[in-house]
Order: sequence, then structure tokens, then C-alpha cells
Amino acid sequence: MKKILIIVSVLFVFFSVLTYIFITGWERGREPKRADFEMYENKKLEDSIKSITTKKTKSTISEKKISEIQNQSFVISCGSGCAMTYKVKEINQINQVSIEVTFEVDMYIDEQITETFDETYVFSYGNINTIRNKKSDEYIEKIFTESAQQSFTDFGAKLIRSGILTD
Repeated sequence: MKKILIIVSVLFVFFSVLTYIFITGWERGREPKRADFEMYENKKLEDSIKSITTKKTKSTISEKKISEIQNQSFVISCGSGCAMTYKVKEINQINQVSIEVTFEVDMYIDEQITETFDETYVFSYGNINTIRNKKSDEYIEKIFTESAQQSFTDFGAKLIRSGILTD
């Protein structure tokens, strides 16, 4: 009777450990992975804390983040020997999901500045992410090549990561 009890106990422990490893995805030398619902709950908690912190210091965060982004620039190619440098000149938040950015654009042909002008683009991050030229009201997909579109998209991602969009 004692032998059966010992065997049952050992099997119970063995299957318990095996179940734990299976459920958590635990690998030797690594921490077990959290269940999806735990990560979701922690993310909700972090977002709530971030929201409270942002609301307390809203104006200082926006001013600080805008000054960081205003030092950003990017270059796009406009053909053989032609390039345009887009430097942030002004940033305005239109609403909760849209930012208007005015760029000072320097056009270079054969490494010489030939023209300088301003262009304003509206970066919208609602149900559909869009970037459009304010003056022509055309989306960047109709204006630029794919590599140039990617430069604008990357800049837009920096805007979002900077936390400029506020309530």
C-alpha cells in the first residue's frame, strides 16, 4: 500500500511539473512566459498610469516633445542628382489624432541648393493612418515614390513615439 502511495505521489508531482512547463512555455535558464491575459492586464494598468501622468503634466510634455522633434530632418531623392531635405519648422496639433507639420524644404541639384520653400503636411492617426499635403490636399502615395513615402512614414512614427498627440 505504501509503494502505491509513493508511486502515485511521484507521478502526481511529475505530471504537475510537466503541466507547468507546458502551460508556461518554460525553457531551461529562462523565466517562464506570462499568460496573455496577464500581459493584457499589466498593459492596461501601465496605460492608466501613463494617462494619469500625462494629464498632470500635459503642457510641459507637449512643449518638451515638440522641441525634440523640431530638430528632426530627413532627405528624399527626387531623381538623378536631385535631393530634397525636409527640416521641421513648425508643429501644431489639430485634434486628438492629427498633427500639422510645416517643413522647410531645401532642394539640391548636383549638391547645390537651388530652391528653398515651405510645405505643410497633415499626419492623421485615426481609424486610417494618412499623410497628406495641406496645400494640394493630395496623399503622399500620389506625390512620392515608395522610398520617399517611407521617409514620411518613419517621421510620423517618431511623432507618435514622442507623445506629441495628447487629449
